[in-house]
Amino acid sequence: MKRIALLAIAATLGIPALGAPLTAGEENSPKEILEQFWKLEIQGAWSTPEGWNQMAALLVHPSPPPRNITIAVIKGGIHDYRVGDPTITNDRAEIYVGFLDPGKLDSALRFIPESQRASNGALIGPSSDSYELVLTDKHWELGADGRLSKQVTGAPVWRIAGRPWELHLTVEAAIRYVAQMRDKAIDPAVEKNGDATITILKRLQ
Repeated sequence: MKRIALLAIAATLGIPALGAPLTAGEENSPKEILEQFWKLEIQGAWSTPEGWNQMAALLVHPSPPPRNITIAVIKGGIHDYRVGDPTITNDRAEIYVGFLDPGKLDSALRFIPESQRASNGALIGPSSDSYELVLTDKHWELGADGRLSKQVTGAPVWRIAGRPWELHLTVEAAIRYVAQMRDKAIDPAVEKNGDATITILKRLQ
């Protein structure tokens, strides 16, 4: 994941309530598309088929989230993440999303504090992920089984073409996710990790 120092990450943001995903035919900016995607992602929409279908509607080539992925935990408040302004060249746009992540979750439900990953033991500064969007009249739709079914042509709309495969959750959404995965776990060690991680996450609320 690409990391840069974002001095403006603590700028006051107006985060509107979660709404219906933007659809083809609506004239929206690439920034609006990405803001919509992030609002869905950080609340854990990707953890359910219905939620992922909403997110997939904003992608050029959707696919189910991979398993055993790292999840960045962010506080989710108005000072904790920021969708930047796009750099647009013709029909392509690049946007950075800056965020403060106190730690990450691994596939075994362990919480890894950000400070543990710093080579000198110090806290790492704000993080950022880069997204590529394209203005296109074509995109793929998912079938009932969650796989790509057909390519659709319609009115040109901005869609996300390239994104990091690290997922992001607010603290509250991370607690729900860890509890759900802990309850499904067969390995006692994963259950134990889940209990410990939930305790840590509750301190971050």
